[in-house]
Amino acid sequence: MKKLLSLLWVFLLVSQGCAQNNTPKPFHNSVWSDAQTDEFFEIIDKDHYLSLCDQKPLYQKALQNPSDELLTPLLMRYTYNLANGCIDTKTFDALQKKRRKSGINTIYEFYFQDINQTKIIDALKQGVTITSILKPYIPRYEQFELLSQTYHKLKKNKKTSPLVLKKIRLNIERTKLINPQTLNQMIYVNIPECKARIMEDDKNIMEFKVIVGKSRLQTPIFSSQMRYVNVNPQWNVPSSIVKKEIIPNLLKDPNYLRKNNLVVREEGSLSSKAVDPKTINWREYLEKNKSFPYRIIEPPSQKNVLGKVKFLFPNKYAVYMHDTQTKRLFKTKERFYSHGCIRVEKPVEMYQYLALRNTKLNSKTINTKYKSNTPFHFSLKEEVMVNTLYLTLYLDQNGELLEFKDIYGYDKIQKVRE
Repeated sequence: MKKLLSLLWVFLLVSQGCAQNNTPKPFHNSVWSDAQTDEFFEIIDKDHYLSLCDQKPLYQKALQNPSDELLTPLLMRYTYNLANGCIDTKTFDALQKKRRKSGINTIYEFYFQDINQTKIIDALKQGVTITSILKPYIPRYEQFELLSQTYHKLKKNKKTSPLVLKKIRLNIERTKLINPQTLNQMIYVNIPECKARIMEDDKNIMEFKVIVGKSRLQTPIFSSQMRYVNVNPQWNVPSSIVKKEIIPNLLKDPNYLRKNNLVVREEGSLSSKAVDPKTINWREYLEKNKSFPYRIIEPPSQKNVLGKVKFLFPNKYAVYMHDTQTKRLFKTKERFYSHGCIRVEKPVEMYQYLALRNTKLNSKTINTKYKSNTPFHFSLKEEVMVNTLYLTLYLDQNGELLEFKDIYGYDKIQKVRE
């Protein structure tokens, strides 16, 4: 029996490679296959999805000891970084709060995804590839892949400036934080670029210039679904504009409302009771905590500040897209002139596209409604996702990397977790 045990011991030593002085791989359970381990290490070594971020220490430990206890948490954190980005959002939110206190109207929404750990572990047990496991969490927006490819390419070039790589990386992280929900029809508005693009089934249908919020009255970075279109809209003047612009001008010129085709109503409808401006003590509503109890409205007309058409995607910021009378501003390169809403260069084309694509109206009816001054409203049978973005770098269709001014200062206060 002892002789048999001795022979068995020698066999085990040889089979483990001791005779060749090789270090055996540590034993771990069977959740991870060798193929999955090798594939994962290859992905992280190249950081193909640029999502290792602050997990480098854990990665080094996993290289030394590729056990389930290290590989699985590393995969979960890599997946989380892929889905939710590596921007230090906690510090950014704190800085945003300070900016708002200083009087800057600034909003930047993040869209975080839940990581289904149980589903991922089940997939590992079934031998699913790591690439397939990560696929559902890869940002759908095309700029993620395009900017990532550019980053990897430039990183290989020793002449590339670290500042350039840093800026590309920051914009890549922003693409990860876009609302992951996608619809057949998408509108992307890139604020620094002052440009909007309509996509259908991932194809670029239309692109045009836009006018967006000033540096202190910023267009929010967020996502919502367009549901309605108003033709020949009325303009309900926001209370902030009433206090900051309308009342001061009215105190200087009692005929200001009439000259600008503005009326006062008890509620936000032209059918509500009219209020005589002469009966209002305008000066008292300049007080900071005194709210204005009425609504100032500009009725539909050829000269309405909203133009001929208004595109509505309900949101808590009261932001929408609309036509404009100030079309000359589209000739300027940097178009940051609005109070936060988005003025579009091609309202007619956008209106026609949405009406033909999302209603039963024919071209003749669509044009007739537009040419009249009669208010017309229709709902979209298929909602359109609107995403406002903040990309200071953008790879165009010709493969050229375009750079835009950091007008809202986000490049300075958003930091990537390294």
